[in-house]
Amino acid sequence: MLKTFMTGLLLVGATALPMNAQQGPGCNSYDNCPRGGQGYYARICTNSRSGRLNVRTGPGTNYRSLTQVPNGTTVPVFDRASGQDGQTYTWQRIDYNGVQGWVRSDYICD
Repeated sequence: MLKTFMTGLLLVGATALPMNAQQGPGCNSYDNCPRGGQGYYARICTNSRSGRLNVRTGPGTNYRSLTQVPNGTTVPVFDRASGQDGQTYTWQRIDYNGVQGWVRSDYICD
């Protein structure tokens, strides 16, 4: 019975991943990751083929930009949060070239 229960938990966690997402790198001790410490890989999708997406210090446009991710780049996604800037957007924490920061979830696909 415990095995069945554990399998059910894993399936519930797996359904939270975006369609076609690959299981990701997991998290280390200081990260606050969804699904029991597991992240996933996803692709950045901007409105322009040559577009770039700001990676911010926190979940909102009122936070400073750390860097920009080119459209089509695959990144690990570790966490999600509601915007802290009064907007209704959901934000996800990613890692891009060793820089961890937040991007709007509507620009993450795959």
